[in-house]
Amino acid sequence: MSSATSDEDTVGSEARGIAAERLTFFSDAVVAIAITLLALELPLPEGATNAELLRSLGHHQSEYVSFLISFIVIAVHWRAHHRLFPFVTTVRGGAPATHRSSGTTSTARTPRRSSSARSAAASAR
Repeated sequence: MSSATSDEDTVGSEARGIAAERLTFFSDAVVAIAITLLALELPLPEGATNAELLRSLGHHQSEYVSFLISFIVIAVHWRAHHRLFPFVTTVRGGAPATHRSSGTTSTARTPRRSSSARSAAASAR
């Protein structure tokens, strides 16, 4: 009986691992598309000589700086996303659940009571 439970646990953990991996691949594709869309808007520098090419780059300097800043922001978020996903244990319809190591403290909020639950608790005192 314990081997059947162990087999079910193995199959379940493999399915969760595959779901987390698929979510990671999907997010990679979204990031790749976002960066591609950013690059499509970049103006091509024009010029027959190096001086004309540099002048054209200078005229479009703000577009290139905007692209660079946007690229860095997307890359930082992408890296943080990849650093988080080794801790994902469950992928369901909502946000992925993460597993914290025992050495860290939890910052999870306690659920708030509704006003009727608060008044019932106050009247019980």
